[in-house]
Amino acid sequence: TERNGILYQASLFEDQGHSAAQACAERLAAIWSDTLGFAGVEMHRRILGLAHNADFEQIADETVRATCEARALVLGRALMLGRRTIPNMDAVLSLTRKMNAEDYL
Repeated sequence: TERNGILYQASLFEDQGHSAAQACAERLAAIWSDTLGFAGVEMHRRILGLAHNADFEQIADETVRATCEARALVLGRALMLGRRTIPNMDAVLSLTRKMNAEDYL
């Protein structure tokens, strides 16, 4: 029988000169990328679909609500398209601050 590594069979990583830590890091990077893409899609779905975001719905001023929704759509798109290049949560927060800048829209 084949011995197992930390995530996969040893023949897939360790036996080819890769470490278990490298395999784990690659898997976590893929999960992070998928998470960002999903978050972006979910932001669009909650604004454009039938399951609206309750926080936005509570904003009485339609101009303010539209601005918030537009910024969220821009951020959602950036998360979807940049999911493979956004390395961590600090980068997401930085991107969010950029998208929230007064003169962005």
